[in-house]
Amino acid sequence: MKRKSVFKLSFALSMSAVLLVGGWLASAGQGKVRADSPPLPGVAGKYNVFILGDLKGYHSDSEGRMAAGGNITLTQGGYSVGHSLSEAERSEMDSLVAGGNLNYEMGEVNGNAVYGGTYTGTGKPRGGTGTLRKETNVINFVSEFALLRAKSQELAALTVNGKTEDNYGNIKLTGTDPALNVFSVSGSALTGANELRITAPEGSTAIVNIDGASVTFKNGNGLTGVSQNKVLYNFPQATALRLESIGVMGTVLAPNAAITFNNGQINGSMIGASLEGSGEFHHKPYTGRDNGTPATPTPSPSPKPTATPTPVPTSTATPSPTPA
Repeated sequence: MKRKSVFKLSFALSMSAVLLVGGWLASAGQGKVRADSPPLPGVAGKYNVFILGDLKGYHSDSEGRMAAGGNITLTQGGYSVGHSLSEAERSEMDSLVAGGNLNYEMGEVNGNAVYGGTYTGTGKPRGGTGTLRKETNVINFVSEFALLRAKSQELAALTVNGKTEDNYGNIKLTGTDPALNVFSVSGSALTGANELRITAPEGSTAIVNIDGASVTFKNGNGLTGVSQNKVLYNFPQATALRLESIGVMGTVLAPNAAITFNNGQINGSMIGASLEGSGEFHHKPYTGRDNGTPATPTPSPSPKPTATPTPVPTSTATPSPTPA
């Protein structure tokens, strides 16, 4: 009976080793899973308008935060900033940030306003919501835009899995992936387009990569299925971008572009090198996901051979002689 017990114990230990090795190999494989990245790097995604250089806005409004590394000029009538921010958002960070001078002719800010140079005008924080102060280097715009340029190039390199059709100026983008749909559109085609419409599953992210150094985005922009807070228009090559007579459904990422924006609105964030115009900005933060970049691969240990249990032979008991 003891020899049978020894066999059972040996077999159990061998199977435990197999399970441990299998679990170790599974863990090693999980180390290579692609890591998801935040919607936008740095702090840009927290701003309705995020500009590297100068920002000039005329008789309009921004429902969310505004920030520019250069001078901010808000003139030609009252200009409201941050009026759709919640109390929690307002207390999280400043609502209006000018790295240089702030010329705020008239209007109100929901939250703090800060400038690095000089301040002129009567525009100021609404009573009880924040303060107006002078402070330099609140945001490191140079480093922030280095991150944004890298992100723009990363998005431009994503594999296209959506379909693009241009029917006499009506550009139709169709995606079927439940998570991520990537499209490529010619800047010249967009400049001459009457409408850009995106159809993709609800809850998915749509990345639209648009080439060209000088691009115009005008007329119609519609969505079917996918929501505006999960759509991003990426202009990795643009140095000049003109938006007019359009309601942009999503976020614009054009980190190298001088942007002019008149007679329209954007339902998302506007990110560029400079900005001028009367366009208005609706607080619809970008929450899309692009599946990140491959995590840095961890060297996988060489698989160890799986131990095969060697059965212990079962002995047959020899009958004891019967006493005479």
